[in-house]
Parts: sequence; C-alpha cells; structure tokens
Amino acid sequence: MNNLIIKDKPQSLSAEAFRTLKTNIDFFNFDNKLKTLAITSATPGEGKSTSIANLAIAFAQAGKRVVLVDCDFRRPTVHKTFNLSNSKGITDMLIAKSLDLDFTTFSGTENLYILPCGVKPPNPAELLSSRKMELLIESLKAKFDLVLLDIPPVLPVADSRIICGKVDGVILLCTYGKTQKEDILRCKHELTKINAKLIGSVLNKIPEREHKYGYYYNNESASKGLRFRKKLKRKKH
Repeated sequence: MNNLIIKDKPQSLSAEAFRTLKTNIDFFNFDNKLKTLAITSATPGEGKSTSIANLAIAFAQAGKRVVLVDCDFRRPTVHKTFNLSNSKGITDMLIAKSLDLDFTTFSGTENLYILPCGVKPPNPAELLSSRKMELLIESLKAKFDLVLLDIPPVLPVADSRIICGKVDGVILLCTYGKTQKEDILRCKHELTKINAKLIGSVLNKIPEREHKYGYYYNNESASKGLRFRKKLKRKKH
C-alpha cells in the first residue's frame, strides 16, 4: 500500500488528523443524510486521492461499511494506493448492458471496499453524466453506509462538476502555498452553478511553524498540516 498513513502508522499525528477530519464530517452529518461524498481540488497534484483513501479507512475503522469509488477516469490512482488490479471497474459496469456486474473488491481493511476505475474510456464525461451512473450511485448507497468518490480536479475538465451535482456533499481540498485564491473562487463559482453541496474545505501541507490552531499531520519527508473548515448553518434562537 502507498500513503495509507492511517493504517501503517495509526498512532501518528497524520493518522489523528484524518480521524479528526472524519469526526468533523460526522458532526456535519448528524442527521445521517450524507451518504455520498466526493473530494476534489482545483488543480491536479494537491493530494485529494491520498486524502480520500485515508479518510475511507478512518470511516471503515469506526465501523462504517464504506466503498471508495475511483471516478477519476483520466488519471485513476485508487487501485495503486491499495495495490489492487485495475483490469475491471466502474467503467466496465457503466459500459455493460446491465448493472448486474459488480467489480467492487475488498481493500484489505475491514468494512472498506474499492471500486476501481477499470479501462480508461474515450468519453469520460459522457459516462459520468449517464443515467447508468445515477443508478449505480443509488445501488451503492443501498449496499453501503457511505460512498466516497475520488473525482478529477474541478477546473481542468467538466468530469468533476458532473459528479459534484450528483452527490450529497463535496469537500474541496486546497494546498498551502500552492492553491491560488482565484482558483478557489472559480471552483466555488463552478460548483455553485450546478447547485453542488460544498460542505467544507481541507487545507493541507501546512508548515508546522504556520499552524496556530486546529490540527495537523506530519510526514517524515516534509512537515505538513491539515485543516478542515465546515459550512454549517447557525441555529436560530
């Protein structure tokens, strides 16, 4: 496995950061209406795939039955993270005549299953926007407590926005010192246009010297931090 710090080093600050992120999401989801959650970023290379893989394990370790779906059809990585085959996956299910096929596979962590990408399709946006995709998501919701979707960055392609309009919640991952404010505002604008439910944002790779509150995780190769900001409605008094 690669970058699964929450499993490989469960006592580390990194692992604790992901457990805290999971707790924040639980707090937001107090009424259990959030069954499908996607994590995206503005641009490639911001760590969304690593983050959602560790978050999936955090939920699974807490007793949730979770499936992590690789919806980044252009650059699938979930199978590599969990050392699984990518020969069959969600794209094969969407291309098939029926949804009776099931290519979810056990991750190696109790309660956590993986649905790899499968063969890269020539028409990612068309598959993601299909009626079959909607039916597949509904089918997964019926089988699992939580469906996590690793999706492409928002700005380069339309794929991400298609999925964001189909899920119960979206988290935007930003990188300290890399993600530009203009890109964040553009992402928010694009997600607002499709009525996506942006529930919060994660700021990662925060240098420890800059971290003054919240929580953070360290990495042996570089000091990194993680903060989660939630969009919560204030209670009326």
